[in-house]
Amino acid sequence: MTYSIAYQMYLQPDVNVNLKKKEMIKNFKDIVILLITSGVLVLLGTIIVGDYIVALKENRPVDDSVITLMKMSVTGLIGVIGGYIGGSK
Repeated sequence: MTYSIAYQMYLQPDVNVNLKKKEMIKNFKDIVILLITSGVLVLLGTIIVGDYIVALKENRPVDDSVITLMKMSVTGLIGVIGGYIGGSK
């Protein structure tokens, strides 16, 4: 039994479409990691700059909890980025 060319094309999925979908998903993952990382960095920067401004106006040292928050956040971001890069290869 012979099939028409159109039906044969329908039966065989296009390999290029699958590759494009995989590439699009990979690009989407890259964008998500970029947005999460940049969002956390912007939020962390806002908190740090705000505490420095308050410390200058009140003539007091910078709060230790803000410094601890900065250290832990940077460590967490390094872990998330490292895990993403390690998992993608």
